[in-house]
Amino acid sequence: MSQALNTLLEHARRQRDEALSALLQCEESVRRLREQGRQLQTYQQEYEARDPARSGQVAQMDSLLWHRAFMQRLLHAVQQQQTQLDATEQRLTELRNALLAHEIRVASVDKLLQRRDQLHQRRSVRAEQRLSDEAAARQRWRSPFEVEPDAAITQH
Repeated sequence: MSQALNTLLEHARRQRDEALSALLQCEESVRRLREQGRQLQTYQQEYEARDPARSGQVAQMDSLLWHRAFMQRLLHAVQQQQTQLDATEQRLTELRNALLAHEIRVASVDKLLQRRDQLHQRRSVRAEQRLSDEAAARQRWRSPFEVEPDAAITQH
């Protein structure tokens, strides 16, 4: 039974380690996506500041149209990136919950093994004590009137 529990513990630890690895990779993805989002927003703000219509000068219609079209594409890219970040953060939450579940399973199996070991140790101690008590009782039963060697010396 103990071998099966040890195998179960090893399997649970392996699953926990895999969950931890996936969590760390996802955390790195979230970090990269956040940085990418900041860069996109900074670029969007800088490009918006260069709007030909903002300068107060007369601008060519083509220039205005190109600027507005690019701003739309840039806004769409920012929105897509934010959607990807939201999905990755949701995945991160799921991975944290999964890791917690794996940690609890490892701790539970480990605790069960510890309890089994303690029970086995208590049984061993009790068995040894019982054998010792029986041996002492047999010794006393065999020679109830014999004097111990140390006692014989002190009586003289």
